[in-house]
Amino acid sequence: MKNQSSFSSKLICGECGDVYRKYIEHAGRPSEKSNWKCKRYIYQNRVHCRNLFLTEKDIETAFIFATNKILSRKWMLDKGKKKEPPRITLEIRKLEERIKELEEEERFSSKELSELIFKRAKAYYSIAKIDDYDYNTEKTKQALGEKEQLTEFEEDIFISIIKQIVIYKDGRIIVEFINGITMEEDYEKVREDE
Repeated sequence: MKNQSSFSSKLICGECGDVYRKYIEHAGRPSEKSNWKCKRYIYQNRVHCRNLFLTEKDIETAFIFATNKILSRKWMLDKGKKKEPPRITLEIRKLEERIKELEEEERFSSKELSELIFKRAKAYYSIAKIDDYDYNTEKTKQALGEKEQLTEFEEDIFISIIKQIVIYKDGRIIVEFINGITMEEDYEKVREDE
C-alpha cells in the first residue's frame, strides 16, 4: 500500500471505462519518466486503448483548476440537490397489484402474501439509491475550509473530495467531486500550465 498513489483508482478512461495506472518508461535511466495511461493501453502485447496519457503534473493541474472553479462559485455547494423519487419498475407494479388482490380477499396469513411482500422489499432495495449528497457536500466544504483559491496540489484535499476523474480521447477531463458536482477541464489547457 505504501507504493499506492493517491491517483490510483480515481482516474477512469472515458473511452473503454477501465482505470488508469502509472507506467514508468526507461526505469533507472536518466531519461526515466512516468505517465498515467489506460490500463487497457496495452493488452496481450497489443495496443487496445488509445486514450490520452497524463503526467502527475497534468492530473494535479486539472484538480487545481476544477477545485478553483468550485471555490469561485461556492454558492454551488449551498444549492440543494433536487431529489427524484425512485422509478417504479414493472416488476414492482405487478407485485403491488397481486399484494393488493390478496389483501382485498383478506388472505393475510397466506404464504404467498408473505413471499410477495419479501419480493417487493427486495425489488425496492435493488432500485434504492444512497442519498449522501448533503453529507458529502458538507465534507467538501470542510476540506476546502476558508480557502479562496488553490495555488498548489494538496493531496489530502484531493483524496477527501474527489470521487473520480474521467479522461476522454477528445481532450475533455471531467473532474467529479464526491457530492456529484462535475467540472470539465480541457487537456490542452492543463498541458499549457506546465
